Amino acid sequence: MVGRRSVSLNYNPLCDNAVDSYGLESWINSSRDRVAFCLTTSLTDKTTQSVAPGQTIKGTKGGDWLQDHETGYYLPFNDEQGSRNFKNERLLLMERATGGTQDLV
Repeated sequence: MVGRRSVSLNYNPLCDNAVDSYGLESWINSSRDRVAFCLTTSLTDKTTQSVAPGQTIKGTKGGDWLQDHETGYYLPFNDEQGSRNFKNERLLLMERATGGTQDLV
């Protein structure tokens, strides 16, 4: 017998029902300012609601925007200067583990 054949060739750790358990849908406001929700993917359609620094939302990233699962509204991923407004919870944990970022804001 040569080698061993794995039974789980089709294993995908990012399958639809496991995405949330890996922290891929949790986004934390890493900016120092509140980030306003927008009705559409346009900064001119801002709402009165916003996300405070350090606050976590559940959402999906699409291009330069995050769509919040709770409200359906959009949040700009970057600010006007091009700095990130949000960090994925998984990325933040990796940065902390490697000594990159100690504090959120």
